Amino acid sequence: MTKLAKKRYIHKLLIAIIEADRATVNTIIDSWAKNHTYKSAIVNILGPTLHQLGENWQNEELSIAQGYVAAKIAEDDLNKALNSSKLQTKYLE
Repeated sequence: MTKLAKKRYIHKLLIAIIEADRATVNTIIDSWAKNHTYKSAIVNILGPTLHQLGENWQNEELSIAQGYVAAKIAEDDLNKALNSSKLQTKYLE
């Protein structure tokens, strides 16, 4: 995956979160995880996206509601990663 492709994922994810489009957010995260892992999605696209959202919020470019949606999405995807890890561990035993 090129840096440009990664930046595109982050940009699309940022827009979807700002627009509170959870279906698109899940599609983006799932698409990344399909080619990598959910852990990789969290580290490589969700983390940088949340960092950018934090900067936007600090600069008063985001509402509290958008921050809440971002946090809920992060929680959902962290749960996906956790469940994915448990399934992978189960099948590796």
